[in-house]
Amino acid sequence: GTCIRDGVGRDSKYADAWARYMSKWVVEYENSGVPVWAITVQNEPEFAAPWEACSYNTTTERAFVENFLGPTFRRDNDGVKILGFDHNKDHAVKWAEELGDAEGYIDGIGYHWYAGGMDRLLDGGVGGANMHRLREATDGILLGTEGCHCPSTGYAGGELEVAWKRAERNAHALLSDLSAGSMGNIEWNLILDKLGGPNHLGNVCDSPIVAIPDRAVANPAPEPLPEFEKGGEGKVIAGDRLTFDELVDHGGTKKDMNLGVLTQPMYWVAGHFTRYLREGSR
Repeated sequence: GTCIRDGVGRDSKYADAWARYMSKWVVEYENSGVPVWAITVQNEPEFAAPWEACSYNTTTERAFVENFLGPTFRRDNDGVKILGFDHNKDHAVKWAEELGDAEGYIDGIGYHWYAGGMDRLLDGGVGGANMHRLREATDGILLGTEGCHCPSTGYAGGELEVAWKRAERNAHALLSDLSAGSMGNIEWNLILDKLGGPNHLGNVCDSPIVAIPDRAVANPAPEPLPEFEKGGEGKVIAGDRLTFDELVDHGGTKKDMNLGVLTQPMYWVAGHFTRYLREGSR
């Protein structure tokens, strides 16, 4: 089913309110000078997450789009694309086939790079073979809408080998997806703190850039980690023990570190491969 209280039938007042809320969100961003070119119906619809979430199956997501979200956006935000699914690529083919174009309202499929289980070393690899099947299942937009490495950051672990292996996995997944017809990739977070937050549920992950404002040369900031994230007394962040010279081997530059930010290997890999995205990619 769906988390929407009275379902997604045509008489659902809650589904109608939710679609209008999403549309208003886009309108206000546009009014503030921030153009929105596309949305997804729901982040990870197969996961009833402990944070802000709403679950769907293919039937209820399609009905919500056909009955509410699609018509509302066509009226108020015509031209903004709607992408279905937005979850792990191992189930993307099934969703693409069963969603179809939802009466012309769905413009493509968003997918995440995570493995279905909790083995984080499989992220980026599981479901890769499905990408060519996905291209056959839809002629719409294919976009990698979320991907990251978990848990924590390369800086927190302080292991050079881990930081570079994560970057290499990014490169492999990105090139594999592009060769199968994907039109781009979105990293979950551009910048996070040393541990991979802040996150009130401890779901800390990695990012291409790590904020280290307390190590800035000019005007260093106080310790930036919130109390709920510090993990108690004695928490060791290995990167804090490394000199700037040592952190250069982790992908950082002294110019950036002097300002309080560390560019990790993932940053440089992403910057390199974005030069080869096909025309029209985002």
